[in-house]
Amino acid sequence: MVSIAKDPAIGLNGAVAAELRAERAAKGITFDTLTERVSLSKSTLLFLFNARRLISLEALAEITSALDISVIEIIERAENRLERELSEPKPEPQQ
Repeated sequence: MVSIAKDPAIGLNGAVAAELRAERAAKGITFDTLTERVSLSKSTLLFLFNARRLISLEALAEITSALDISVIEIIERAENRLERELSEPKPEPQQ
């Protein structure tokens, strides 16, 4: 089970944002093009893609449709990303 973080950059929201960034880059879609495909403003997209705002299911569905990928695929990738991040050893603090 994934915990809900208040900071939008942490947890599932941050991982979803990272996966959306990766998918957009892989498909070579600019933010201007993406803005034309969704009902969200460019500034809102930038906030969502940079995990500076929590993404709603409605916004996620609209963005994934514009990127031609399913919501489920993005969420699964995000969950896998979180699992990898949580299983990586943390660096020892320097003294």
